[in-house]
Amino acid sequence: MIAFNLLNANDQLIEAELDDLAYYLGVSWNEAGQLWTLSVRDLDRQILVSGIRIVPLYPLLKQVRRPELPPGEIIVDCAEGYTLKRDSFTTGVASLWYVDASDMAELASAEV
Repeated sequence: MIAFNLLNANDQLIEAELDDLAYYLGVSWNEAGQLWTLSVRDLDRQILVSGIRIVPLYPLLKQVRRPELPPGEIIVDCAEGYTLKRDSFTTGVASLWYVDASDMAELASAEV
């Protein structure tokens, strides 16, 4: 698992190696909607997927799974029932994680 350190900024692009492949993760705060969104880009910074609402304790790539996306999963960890705020990541109330493909396989086999 990989934890991402987010900056105190409305928009940021994080370069990350996910399951041995390089990607850029875009994390943006939408002031009007009071919500965070996620985008995934390739090394050429071409958008593979965007506009994913960041929902705590939910697999963010689950609904957009495609071969060009990271094979693992991106999740936000925080207290159950918590609503993300602009400063949730910088205050440590919430954290953004990548669960790699091997960890996903272990979790899936443990659930059976």
